[in-house]
Amino acid sequence: MSRVESVILTVGQWIVSGVHAPGEALPTETELVGRLRVGRNAVREAVKVLAAKGLVRTERRAGTIVEPKTRWNMMDREVLSWSLANPAIREQLLAELTDVRRIIEPEAAALAATAATTPEMLRLFEACDLMQTHVHDAEKAIASDILFHERLFLASHNQLLISLFQSFAVLLRSNFRISIHYETGYIQNIEEHRHIAEAIARRDPEGARRAMHHLLTLAQANLGRAMMLLSEGGGQGTQQ
Repeated sequence: MSRVESVILTVGQWIVSGVHAPGEALPTETELVGRLRVGRNAVREAVKVLAAKGLVRTERRAGTIVEPKTRWNMMDREVLSWSLANPAIREQLLAELTDVRRIIEPEAAALAATAATTPEMLRLFEACDLMQTHVHDAEKAIASDILFHERLFLASHNQLLISLFQSFAVLLRSNFRISIHYETGYIQNIEEHRHIAEAIARRDPEGARRAMHHLLTLAQANLGRAMMLLSEGGGQGTQQ
């Protein structure tokens, strides 16, 4: 990690975790140089990056000010990762993810049912098979689940949807890391993913849309159960 990247990470995490609240000025450039043991150029470059992410703005006399959360680029992968690392923020973000998934994924599935090529359909079934194969290996199971959704987005042939996926995947990974603790829900969801693939293979947009809605309803319930299990210190998760 370069010095600039180190400053971006440290200051970004300060902001997202609330060490420096919206409207508050960050430490001065001189203070940051001393505290982080880097040069002025590293601090200046880092501030430019953080400003591009919507986290701060620079004012000539006031210094570097933390922006309101409404201006943060929450689709930026680093901002998402820093936010998800904070338990106080993560629960709200994952709840909001459920809303966003309901808006986006059923329509992505419907688009895929009209646009997917035969190889793309086969790759969706392949991802379902991988989910089944790795059901007792948490990391591989999560990777297989994300792969299914990535292939679904690709099969939509909608470039804007496809461009969203890398940020979307950060949220999905955090979601799945929690919900996989409710193992029976994950196993059930494998079949629901297959139903989506089957509807796409039938060129049935409405069926694909319904199947995705059903999957998301189950996923929301599983996430809630998993979070409850984790809060109780228990759980019947897959092998970690």
